[in-house]
Amino acid sequence: MPEFLALMSSFVFGFSHVFAKMGMRWSNPFTGAVISIFVSALLFWLGVLVFIPFSSFRTTAIFYFVIAGMFAPALGRFFNYMGIHRVGVSRATPITAIAPLFSITIAILFVGEKITIPIVLGTLLIILGAILLSHKKKEDLQWRKLDLIYPAFGALCFGISYNLRKLGLLHVSSPLIAAAVTTTSGFVFLLACSLPSRRGNTLQFKTQGLFYLVLGGFFSGIASLLSYFALNLGNIVVVSPLTNIFPLFSIALSAVFLRDVETINRWIITGALVTVVGVIFIALR
Repeated sequence: MPEFLALMSSFVFGFSHVFAKMGMRWSNPFTGAVISIFVSALLFWLGVLVFIPFSSFRTTAIFYFVIAGMFAPALGRFFNYMGIHRVGVSRATPITAIAPLFSITIAILFVGEKITIPIVLGTLLIILGAILLSHKKKEDLQWRKLDLIYPAFGALCFGISYNLRKLGLLHVSSPLIAAAVTTTSGFVFLLACSLPSRRGNTLQFKTQGLFYLVLGGFFSGIASLLSYFALNLGNIVVVSPLTNIFPLFSIALSAVFLRDVETINRWIITGALVTVVGVIFIALR
């Protein structure tokens, strides 16, 4: 069932975000994104070598996956990791989870789908959730409200990528091919973006955090593959919202594994729940 696969994807994504935060203690978001995407791509291509004949790649539909990969995982995961690094897992992940708002809006603008009352209610709840998540005490100097724009950009990139992936899967009914090409495209795109940079901190490989970043990439790969299978079997308006309830899992896991660096308070819990309810409303459009 696509719904079950989407929920499992969301659960596994929760683990990947926690490990990414742990690894970025000794690294930076760009390095975390590159390692994560590389590990995911390696995982997918191993599956391709075993299960998929290379003749299946002879189709123009691959173009959709190439472009999708530039938006997500490349830019989407980078902005997501920037948000996790700047404001923490518990604040960044609920905002990244508003990706269905963008994906469905794109479908309305370019596919001709109509706005419904659940979409309006869901949008209002997501905005309310973002306001609650942005609540900051005067004594809290560890993050800036402006940094919430990073996970918001990540959500936009994921929303665009979802539409492109679905278009490709309409022609190539192989989630493994879609995952391999999309992730490889994202990896190459990120590396290309790092070449013109004159900064010395674009890639920071430190052994202390490498294990956690690789582990985060492994879980991201599994979660992404589950979401591709769900998207191949179901509609984007159902799969995308269910895949994006991962804040509930991310926050619960953060409270267990990141107690020394993550502060979970009533504003975060309430904001996350309101955001997820808004996502569910959009799913019921």
